[in-house]
Amino acid sequence: MEDLPVGREPIRCCWVFDKKRDKHRNVVKYNARLVAHGFSQKPGTDFSHNSTFAPVMHFKTLCTMLALVAVNKWDMHQLDVKSAYLNGKLMRKFI
Repeated sequence: MEDLPVGREPIRCCWVFDKKRDKHRNVVKYNARLVAHGFSQKPGTDFSHNSTFAPVMHFKTLCTMLALVAVNKWDMHQLDVKSAYLNGKLMRKFI
């Protein structure tokens, strides 16, 4: 843990709890995750529009890509990327 810079406030967050159930409604697993309140961030202070992004594919784009793959008989592969920011640097782990 590091001290916050002068004049900065921590980003608020909350815990979200969930229960995973099987088809008979029995609890199989408990989940908990810490969620940051992104709406409390201040542009230019907590993040920059130039370097912060979350790539998301539109459903229409996925359908178009799948159609092109099928018509052209291309090979298609999927790659999942887990990202984490450690000490201000983006560290990626490929699965």
